[in-house]
Amino acid sequence: YGHFRRGRPGERGKLIQIEPRLSITGIKADEWIPIQPGTEGILALSIAHMMIKEGLYNKEFVSNLTFGFENWKDEKGWERIGFKDYILSEYEPQRASKRTGVPIDTIIRLAREFTSNQPSLAIGYRDRPFHQMAVAVLNGLTGNIDSTGGVLIPRTVPLQPFPPSIKDNVAKKGLERGRMDGGSGGFTVLHRPHLFARNVISGKPYKPKVLFLYYTNPLFSNPNPDLFSKAFADIPLMVSFSPYMDDTTQMADLVLPDHTPLERWQDDPLFLNSGFPVLGIRQPVVQPLYQTKATGDVILQLAKSLGGEIQKSFPWNDFREVMIYSLKGTFEARRGDAFGLQFEEAWTRLLQKGGWWAPSYKNFEEFWKLLQEKGGWWDPMYDFKEWGRVFQTPSRRFQFYAQGLKPILSSLTTKDKDSSLLPRWEDSKKKEEEEKEYPLHLHIFKTMALTGGRNANQPWLQGIFGPHLFERWETWVELNPETAKRIGIFDGDWVWVESKAGKIKVKARIYKGAMPDVVNIPFGSGHRSGGRWASGLGENPYRLLQDDLDPLTGQPINGSTRVKIYKA
Repeated sequence: YGHFRRGRPGERGKLIQIEPRLSITGIKADEWIPIQPGTEGILALSIAHMMIKEGLYNKEFVSNLTFGFENWKDEKGWERIGFKDYILSEYEPQRASKRTGVPIDTIIRLAREFTSNQPSLAIGYRDRPFHQMAVAVLNGLTGNIDSTGGVLIPRTVPLQPFPPSIKDNVAKKGLERGRMDGGSGGFTVLHRPHLFARNVISGKPYKPKVLFLYYTNPLFSNPNPDLFSKAFADIPLMVSFSPYMDDTTQMADLVLPDHTPLERWQDDPLFLNSGFPVLGIRQPVVQPLYQTKATGDVILQLAKSLGGEIQKSFPWNDFREVMIYSLKGTFEARRGDAFGLQFEEAWTRLLQKGGWWAPSYKNFEEFWKLLQEKGGWWDPMYDFKEWGRVFQTPSRRFQFYAQGLKPILSSLTTKDKDSSLLPRWEDSKKKEEEEKEYPLHLHIFKTMALTGGRNANQPWLQGIFGPHLFERWETWVELNPETAKRIGIFDGDWVWVESKAGKIKVKARIYKGAMPDVVNIPFGSGHRSGGRWASGLGENPYRLLQDDLDPLTGQPINGSTRVKIYKA
């Protein structure tokens, strides 16, 4: 980031932040563009509209390395509308401006600036797939995929895969059942917690008898906590492996706490923006303070006690042995090296470009010792034009159309332009009535101190919860001065923020970085459990969110909730 902003003499990258409130990033940016919550994808596709209309996109890249841009016929011979025609007809700047609150001339300027200053990069936040895909489209139109200064797709960390397992009769029977969260296969991981909770209550496809929870707190991190309370009450045995007490662990029948981060072994694969795969190795620096046990060790112990094919599938004694087994794949890949200084990184890259590999170790024992000393492994070499790795799609190209799913950026046929995954232009009477009763948009944001709320029991972090407003220990709501004046709210007033789902009591704070008619509430406080520094302090704004789920992910939709505010 520093190199992008001022690391090169005579050059300075331009940063434009588009979001509903003025955040830390927005303050540091060259320009902050306010936008209505939940409409970021509409703005991105309106920018794409202007890029296509004015012919500003990378025609060579789109022609040779993309799929679904022009009209096409599928394998059944059905005519499908291409991305180009659909965007030109549905995302004119005039219509997008009304929905997003971004001026028309700003949309046009953004399209021209984004394409005329190369390389350029559009980065979206993790939310609904529609928004992520819409932002990714901008990088596809400019051809900034697998290019310097654009989107780089790193190799995966080369870990040795587990040995093949033989499924016994119990496993086969389980895999024949539908997943509790609506996915495919028999083993349920809570990627769709709301669907899981609903299916537990309904008993479809079956009533689970045991639930394992590892580092997850759905009672706090999801809307409609009463739904989860009811679902968990229907499960005979609930086991939590969390090292800290939280709202969900409080409901568990059995708590088998994991080690805390400084007490355990852990592999941590991640990917740098520069396209380098990195494998961090976390190792114990202190002995466990209490009688805790690594969750991986518990699972291995369970496998041994069950015997049969399950025991054979998990031949290790503890999680440390699992890590060492996996790392043999990294060693045998003959790429990269243990962490090193900047000149060592450059030397490793130079050698690999010339087809040489000269690691700082001779055998696996030295490799494992170095990883523990240096802290991990990385491969500071990026291989361009490996399209099979970059585009892991059915067409092996950048896709404007999501094959295998419901249409995301195109409609099914020329006659069927309706898709639940596209934003609706039509405003129903029901929505108009809701806007009259709840005139304000709700925007929930995360702070740098408490992030997702797992750090709420840290008193020094609670003390710097909201530094821009000198707020701490409590939950507040940010109001634009004009909005606050119109509804008669003064700075420091205690107010109720109410939606159709519920209401919470918070402190009103006047903040010029809030958009008119948009209220901002930080996420992280409002725990019902979690320690003396977290329990009973502040409010959880997720209790205001309606239980509207994204049709593709099954996750709650943030940005569509409307609220009203009045003095407490």
